[in-house]
Amino acid sequence: MVVDIPDVLRFPTPPDGGDRASDERVAAFVQSVLTWRDAVEHAIRKAPTTLPETLTGHAAALMLRVLTPRDRSPNLDPRLSYRTSDPLAKVEQFPAQVAKNRRSFVDLLRWRMRLTTFLHAEWDESEAGYNAEECYTLLCFLDPPGSASRCGSCLGAFPPSERQERDHRCPLHVWPKAAKATRRRTGPLTDVFRRLMTNHGDPNAIPAVPAAAMIGGGLLASVAMMLPRALPQGVMAIVGLMTMLAGGLVLALRRRGPSRP
Repeated sequence: MVVDIPDVLRFPTPPDGGDRASDERVAAFVQSVLTWRDAVEHAIRKAPTTLPETLTGHAAALMLRVLTPRDRSPNLDPRLSYRTSDPLAKVEQFPAQVAKNRRSFVDLLRWRMRLTTFLHAEWDESEAGYNAEECYTLLCFLDPPGSASRCGSCLGAFPPSERQERDHRCPLHVWPKAAKATRRRTGPLTDVFRRLMTNHGDPNAIPAVPAAAMIGGGLLASVAMMLPRALPQGVMAIVGLMTMLAGGLVLALRRRGPSRP
């Protein structure tokens, strides 16, 4: 299907670099979007015969609703609800109080992205929906010339291998953050303790500290048993046995290693 729409009625092409472009280019793009909005609204209201026949009254009404800035129609629901379950497919009115800065630059692109996402998902001919011809016609207003070689969301120019949003991590989407690597504490004492408590990856090696604890605890308990009966003897025996058991437990766990599925 071919829909002939003048370039002046097609969404402008953003500058290379997106919102990282120079202030002058960002301001010029914002102004071009405002000019485009006024031109499309004027064409629909004043010159409908110059527009494609596939722009039905149903589709034209939707376009006028979303082109109306939020602050000019306070009684119009600013976030129109439709059936699609896509969280990005939000039909919203044109942003209010647009300034020629980077924030408005991004707001305008995000407004367009949400509307085009809705139209791509809305291939429904039911009573409340929009059919394929209506959706395609509205998309022609929202796609700038040469949009086939650009990202469908941020409209950045990318080679084919990077054109999908996930391939260049499109800035208009929210991407999961990479897990932060845990920092291990380092230092002379920490390194010495780690070397004593581990077997350095050798499954046949015995960690020094647990082995020493087990042997030392056994010796302490043996010496305590040979001393005259008194309170210190019992304390030493208990301490020695506990130290031996703790060392043996740690050693057994270290020798066992991690469980395998």
